[in-house]
Amino acid sequence: MMQSPALDHGAPILEREESVKWRDENTVYIQARKSRCHSVWCACCSKQGWAKVAARDLREFDWKKTREIVVTIDPGRFKNGKEAYAYVMEHKLIPGLIRNIKRGKHVKIGKDWIWKYKPVEICKYITFLEWHKNGFPHWHIIIETAEYGRFSQIGGDMIRHYWPVASWVHESFFKSQKHWDYQVGYFEKHGYFDKDKEHQTSLPAWALEIPGLRIRRSTHSRREQGNANEDQGPGQDLEKAPAIDPLTGEILDPGSITYRYRLDSCGRASFLNLYLRGKEVTGLFKIPYQEVRKNYPGQYRAGIGYVFRVSAQEGDKLLSKMIRGEERRYLKTKWLKDRKIIKHWCGICGDWTYQKIQEARDDSDVYLCLRCKTVHEYKEREQEDWRSIGLSTNLGSS
Repeated sequence: MMQSPALDHGAPILEREESVKWRDENTVYIQARKSRCHSVWCACCSKQGWAKVAARDLREFDWKKTREIVVTIDPGRFKNGKEAYAYVMEHKLIPGLIRNIKRGKHVKIGKDWIWKYKPVEICKYITFLEWHKNGFPHWHIIIETAEYGRFSQIGGDMIRHYWPVASWVHESFFKSQKHWDYQVGYFEKHGYFDKDKEHQTSLPAWALEIPGLRIRRSTHSRREQGNANEDQGPGQDLEKAPAIDPLTGEILDPGSITYRYRLDSCGRASFLNLYLRGKEVTGLFKIPYQEVRKNYPGQYRAGIGYVFRVSAQEGDKLLSKMIRGEERRYLKTKWLKDRKIIKHWCGICGDWTYQKIQEARDDSDVYLCLRCKTVHEYKEREQEDWRSIGLSTNLGSS
């Protein structure tokens, strides 16, 4: 069995060529990821991120204490959906509805004060914004109260009283744990609650053309302070961080980006990691992700992306399509058959499982992260200082 030679610790890490062996100089190993828009209003990206997070929050609710309220807007009161949405945001009708449900309403009859609407103790709530075909918004409000069953009922009269712009309102409950799990599971998969209502998750035409507009799709009572800038006002994005154009690589002002441009750009470029000729090239490439999957056979690996191999010539062709990126050198280390698994922390991927590659002469060890394939050197005398000495995606037996 061939053993890897000991490291020469007198030379810099990247110059220890005796510990390097290439499997195939003519093969380029590539990891591909979709250039996503990450918008909660994107039919694809929302299911990958936002819907899963929202479903996780919903599972923290006690179904026995939970009510669902649907509030709509009367189209006769406003010119269009844009004006209706702006009115609700400007007058903060959603926070006002929750606050008034908690307070209830006292009225005086004769000399006595009685409860016209009894206050409801609300533990937590989540709101979800959806759209009708006419461009008008409506909200699904999931509320957990302090009482069980019918004692948690809010009442349609109370909701209509504190939501004066409604065309209609609806309150419902969940019949069982199975019913609740089905509703949450359906939402996690599709991003909406009612069957055949996918059109309600698409932004109306008026919202697609306003530069810098940001419309929040959901709010959570436990995260109100952190999201105050997004929940209130006309929906303008207050963050001024630069954004990268996925098609040209240019730096864009967030205030100039419309929802239509952002959603149309999703998936029209790809992030690629190419490992070739002793270097790693990472960047944004002007090639649609679906075209990558179609033209280059490979396999998808969870946590890594779509992985495939091409020839060196084909790799050069892909490099010509790079919009922006960076290049760095890396080493591919031998994979030895005499494996010894140990446990250490990898700051790159967060995995604890390592494989010990070899023991060096000066009390240092070389380990391979079995998840991200990063090779680390560990020295006890350097107070457990980990230093990356390589990165590879496919390590083969010698």
